[in-house]
Amino acid sequence: MNKTEQLRVEAEKIIKELAVQIDVPTQHQVKTLIHELNVHQVELELQNDELYSVQLKLQNSRDSYFDLYDNAPIGYLTTDNFGAVLMVNNTIAQMLGVSKDKLQHDGISHFCTIQDSFYLHIRNFINNNLNATTDMQFTREDKSTIYVSIDSKLV
Repeated sequence: MNKTEQLRVEAEKIIKELAVQIDVPTQHQVKTLIHELNVHQVELELQNDELYSVQLKLQNSRDSYFDLYDNAPIGYLTTDNFGAVLMVNNTIAQMLGVSKDKLQHDGISHFCTIQDSFYLHIRNFINNNLNATTDMQFTREDKSTIYVSIDSKLV
């Protein structure tokens, strides 16, 4: 027996030993596994439907919040710690006679007649982490003057 035949015989022997060690599932086991996979697939589809439903409810709730915020009869303005405008509602933009985009870009201090008093209010508010109220004079886009009461709250 040459070397090639010896290798072939040894390989066949190893394959036979491995085949004995491999546990081939029965037809019943295969059917059971397929059934379990189908059950898991149905459960995942139900969870996916539930997540989609919750996502729609969350989107509707978010939309309602922004509608309330945007159309509130009081001007609302959300800023970061440095006074940069993050969000503004329609009411305050109309009060100042500008678009919301312009107000977000220019900032609220741009319209404050005495800017130092505005920055002092913001600094005191941020440093003390308390709610603060102050009255200020603002100059609208058309150069007319309005008086506003600013009620700052830390959120």
